[in-house]
Order: sequence, then C-alpha cells, then structure tokens
Amino acid sequence: MSVDISLTHPPSLVRMLVERAESLATRGRWSDARALFSAAITADPSPAARISFGVFLAERNMDDEAILQLEQAWEEAKLRNRADLRAICCQNLSNIYRRRENTTLATQFQQLATAAEMETEQFHTEASLSSGMLTCSANRFSDDSELEPAMSLFAGAARTCGNDLPARATIEANTGVTLARMHRTGLALQRLVKAHRLHRDAGDLAGCAHDLLNIGHLLQARSRHVEAHRCFRLAAELFTRLESTVQADASTQFALEALRVKSIESCNPAWN
Repeated sequence: MSVDISLTHPPSLVRMLVERAESLATRGRWSDARALFSAAITADPSPAARISFGVFLAERNMDDEAILQLEQAWEEAKLRNRADLRAICCQNLSNIYRRRENTTLATQFQQLATAAEMETEQFHTEASLSSGMLTCSANRFSDDSELEPAMSLFAGAARTCGNDLPARATIEANTGVTLARMHRTGLALQRLVKAHRLHRDAGDLAGCAHDLLNIGHLLQARSRHVEAHRCFRLAAELFTRLESTVQADASTQFALEALRVKSIESCNPAWN
C-alpha cells in the first residue's frame, strides 16, 4: 500500500525530496538516496515521508530496515492521531510479515490496520462502499484459511452496511461459513440461520438455498441427520425452482446421504 503525502508543510518540498531519493536509489546511488530520504523525513511534520521510505525499502525486500521505519512511523502516527497513516503502516507491516510467513504478526497488524481504517473519516463517508470492500477482503482471508482477520473484516462490514438487507445477509452467511471453518459450529449455525432469515426477507431464493446447504452440512457433522435431511431437501426444492439442475441434484444426493448415515448409525449401538 503506497502513501499519498499530504502535508501542512509545503508539499512540493517533501514530494521533490522523496521522488528524487527514489530516482537515485533505482540508479544504485544508495548513499545519496538515503541522504535525501533523511532530509524528507526531517522536513515532514507528519510520518508520511518515513512511511514512503519504509514502503520503498519493503518493495525492494529490505525487510528489516523497512520494519524499523514503518514501526517508528506507526508510533508517530499514533501520537498525531492520524488513523489514516496508522492504517497504511500496519497494512505494510502485515504484508512484510506475511511474506516472511510469520502468520501471527501478519494477522495482528492486519487487524490493527482494519481497526485504524474504520476510524478514518473517509471510511465513514463511504460506508456502503467500504462494507462491500471489507466483505470481499474478508472472503479472501477466509478462503486462504486466515480466519481471525477474516472475522475482523466481517465485523467491520457488518457495522457499516446499514439497512442494506442483501449486504447484511451476505455478511451473516459468510461469517457463518468462516466460523464453521474455525470449528465453532454452534455460533456458525446461529449466523447461518440469521442469514437464511435475511435472505428470505430479501426474496433471495438462491441465498436461501445456499444457507440451507451450509446449515445441513453443519447439522450432519453433529449427527443431527433428520434435520440435515430436511435442510438438504428444502435446498433441492429451491434450486429446482431456480432451474439450477446441477445444484438441485447435488442437494438431493446430500439429503439421501443424510438418511443413509442415520440408518447406519441407528443400527450400530456404538454410535448411539
């Protein structure tokens, strides 16, 4: 994530110093480039120039020095109550630690970046757009099994979607799926049932059908086969109404499998 340097100090000076430093560095003149970056940081009353230096270092895989610069800029941004710059620092730090396969720190800084982003004025003035963007980002984290940052992003999306019923339904459904991946089945079921209700209120039959499938799979995993069968059967009926033959057939097979497993478990005393 790059930084846009907007300063109370004459912006042309700091911009000129940073751009000149970057130009010298790309030509291998690191000593001169560092001197100009240092001058830009000195001339800049905000942490923006230091962030630019940290980002520049990170883009060239000079991670140790980049971390030092970005962490110092982060502390300065906190002192100056600049949520926007805190978000940029933390996002870049998260990216560095993810590249280093340090999942713990990558997740922590991603959560801090998200929290800072939600404090910014721009976030609140563009709430509906932010909600959609947060949901998309959360889905990517969830699909990559980075579940804690996904949950933080879903929570942010839920706080900003307002009365947008389809958006709320989507957030609840995806939160439920993520909770299931975290093996928090009880909470996952609660969120998916809520998502189904919201999808129904919004008239979204496809959303209802997918919710029923997810609920059915969770119930099946809990050996609640009769309830799972009912969910799968209802999902099949909805997919049939939507003329989605492949998904209707798959749902029917899930329903039959639920009955088959119930029959097997009923005949085996060890499973009762």
